[in-house]
Amino acid sequence: LVLGPAVHAWWMRSAVLPTERRGDAVGLLFRGARLFSLPSAGPDLSTIPTLAAEAAWLDGYRRLDAHADLRFQLGPVILRPRAAAGWGETLPLATLFTLGGPYGFPGLRMGERRGDQRVFASVAFLHGIRGPLYASVEVGRGRTALARVRHPEVFATAASGWVSGAELGLTGDTPFGSFLLGYGIATGGRPVLKIRLGN
Repeated sequence: LVLGPAVHAWWMRSAVLPTERRGDAVGLLFRGARLFSLPSAGPDLSTIPTLAAEAAWLDGYRRLDAHADLRFQLGPVILRPRAAAGWGETLPLATLFTLGGPYGFPGLRMGERRGDQRVFASVAFLHGIRGPLYASVEVGRGRTALARVRHPEVFATAASGWVSGAELGLTGDTPFGSFLLGYGIATGGRPVLKIRLGN
């Protein structure tokens, strides 16, 4: 558990804003997390299974977030369910939620869907092929919204609403972190090729 003061300063530049914008916020931050033991085998050795929640109440914005990233071994199959929900008000660009969190959402590019509200759930199935190489299948459904953003003109063309996605890939553990080569598609029909090394 963590409770303490928080100070956040930022600046933002965009073609749709007439001038560069600067801002700062001061307040309190609370964070609670339950960390589980690291896996002993598999393609995700550096990913810590976690249940966590965070609340930031600052004079410039408010942000609530909860997420779960778990791992279960079912015989030869590794099951990785993930889920998150978040709400924010007048969030700066850097604090907006991304659909799928730091590992992305199946069928979308990393950080593609941002919003001041989000909810998503996904599950990945991993099966060993040979040595450290695993086949993976991930499916998910989620929603983002831009309801109370700080500069709505910046997000005039941003996507929001519900989206579903699926992804097939090869993954493994390397000395530099996990490796992923994946191909997926989400609602909207644009396929995505992902290559990722590390977390």
